[in-house]
Amino acid sequence: MFASRVAVGALPSAGRFGRLACKYAAFFMASLPSVTGVSPNSGPTTGGTTVVITGTVLVSEVGVNFGSTPAASFTINSGTMVTAVSPSGVAGSVDITLTNGFTNVQTSPADQFTYIQTTTSTPTLREWSMLVLTLLLAGAGYMGLMKAAGGQTI
Repeated sequence: MFASRVAVGALPSAGRFGRLACKYAAFFMASLPSVTGVSPNSGPTTGGTTVVITGTVLVSEVGVNFGSTPAASFTINSGTMVTAVSPSGVAGSVDITLTNGFTNVQTSPADQFTYIQTTTSTPTLREWSMLVLTLLLAGAGYMGLMKAAGGQTI
């Protein structure tokens, strides 16, 4: 983290207080990280997408969030690149935010990640039938019989 420690003292007159007083306080000056891009900028709602986040002052980050959900994992590659794995989420866009322990960065269009709902389709009876027929004929060595008119495989 980019931080500076500063001692602040007060020296009252010895006659008034009878002793020398000095108090110390620590002040931290941290530069805020900024996101300039994410790639890829979309992935499935199941999570698991490895996302490269580019920006500035990324070495002081202690957290990566996809919306309000922490990343499944992340690695700080350099002061300008972080690699994070998306957690599961709901379909729609979220901001990828970085936190430096004190505050989150402001959001921008450059930090958008879109969760895409994945659908699974069940093969139709015809598709299953063709698969079984193909496997049976291939196993019996009759693949040449599966050529339809025009040279297309059925």
